[in-house]
Amino acid sequence: MAYVTTQNLCAGMVVARNLLDRNQRVLLRAGVALSESHIRALHSLGVAGLEIRGGHAPSTLIPAGREGGVQPSTHEQESTAVSN
Repeated sequence: MAYVTTQNLCAGMVVARNLLDRNQRVLLRAGVALSESHIRALHSLGVAGLEIRGGHAPSTLIPAGREGGVQPSTHEQESTAVSN
């Protein structure tokens, strides 16, 4: 698992942890394979980045200390895709 900035996300990368908003609502569930529309929505929401599973992360990685209001949940969960 690696933290990847939103600008370095690619379609097909798999979310490692639930992505929650400030009110603890799930925006993306763990296990979702990102689409281009997911990535555009993350940019629009101002999400700095998120945890990605496995070896799909690009070479420009940032340690898990994140900034911004949207953060992955502390409980990693296996889930089905959330549609936009």
